[in-house]
Amino acid sequence: MRRAPLVCALALGLGLVAVPFIFGMFDRAPRGAVMLDEFRPFMTDETITTFDGYLAEMDAAEAEAQGDLRAFLAESGVVPDAGFDQEFPLVPSTSKLWETMRGRSTKLSWSTGNASSGPTRITPDPRRV
Repeated sequence: MRRAPLVCALALGLGLVAVPFIFGMFDRAPRGAVMLDEFRPFMTDETITTFDGYLAEMDAAEAEAQGDLRAFLAESGVVPDAGFDQEFPLVPSTSKLWETMRGRSTKLSWSTGNASSGPTRITPDPRRV
């Protein structure tokens, strides 16, 4: 009965030694190191600034369609204000969709980290939530 724990420990030890050879870990490990060396963050200050620009452009287009366009067409007599939604049904449906999408999106602030301050983080900007 005393041999059972010894046999189990020996089998486990041999398995731990054999696994790296069986799965070719000595060939894979250097490639993993290269991958980690080449890693770079996807979200950069430039990417987030570009995305914020897209949101601002969509906000402006939505405001123009609901405000300036509607008022211009009503003042010029082309489409009365009451008939705007029937004449251009995509404007109110797009505005409603944009409100939903805009409500879910938050401005991201990019806090770049360095070796002393820890990892780089992407955090929501509480002013835009």
